[in-house]
Amino acid sequence: MVKEMFSLFVLATGLN
Repeated sequence: MVKEMFSLFVLATGLN
């Protein structure tokens, strides 16, 4: 789903 991919992207950005 788009939301899932977006969520992962947000998490990756948060880690960085």
